[in-house]
Amino acid sequence: MNSKQVFWRFGSILFLGIGLNYTVNWFFNFRSPIDTFLISEYLAAIVTAGIVLETIRYVNRRLKFKEFGLIQIIKTLAIDVILVMLILDVVGTVYMLNVYGDTYSLEEYFVINLLTISFTTLIVLVEQLMSSKAQNEVKDKPIEVSYLNSTKWIKPDTIAFIYVENGLTFLVDGEKRYTSNRSLGELILKLPEKDFFRANRQLIVSRSIIDETKSSSYGKIELNLKQNQFLSDQLTISRKQASAFRKWLKMA
Repeated sequence: MNSKQVFWRFGSILFLGIGLNYTVNWFFNFRSPIDTFLISEYLAAIVTAGIVLETIRYVNRRLKFKEFGLIQIIKTLAIDVILVMLILDVVGTVYMLNVYGDTYSLEEYFVINLLTISFTTLIVLVEQLMSSKAQNEVKDKPIEVSYLNSTKWIKPDTIAFIYVENGLTFLVDGEKRYTSNRSLGELILKLPEKDFFRANRQLIVSRSIIDETKSSSYGKIELNLKQNQFLSDQLTISRKQASAFRKWLKMA
């Protein structure tokens, strides 16, 4: 995570906590919202914002939301509504009971939930838009390789698969085989996640090389690969990797 990502991650929590708390105070005391300023209240709002945002981010990572579009917006809104109502109402009720010995009114609950859902949805959609843009930039960024004692750059979308043999890393592009001084772990970070899958310690496959998939015994998955001169046309995805592979297939 670079400095810009760190700044956005924690800055968005501060923005959500402070901005939301001020907006709620303005809504219920619009003439003088600053009169209701309490440091403890803002600190509680920031902590709650951190819990809400980080939970939503975790769920989005687990569900592998990568593509930005209408379906993405609908799914994000649905997740926000569910998580905000679960987390915010519980935390808010506990806070109010401990500090004031009372709870919010139904009107206050409605306004706070509505505003929080609006704020968090905006933040998360901005994050997903930036993530989608970053993925597109990665996809178009050429990778440095060696071929016949010369240095070349090939685009990720031309790569069929990458494998390790006798300690050397090879990238196969059609009928040509290039070498790289990078490990598979380094290369997978430079490839679009929805187009490449780390099948095992020695192999990364692209969608373009997969001809057919079928379930096998003990939860494994058998792959039929398109014929090539560098790799067997049969590949088994282990039971441990099978779940991640199925999720990857759905990202297409």
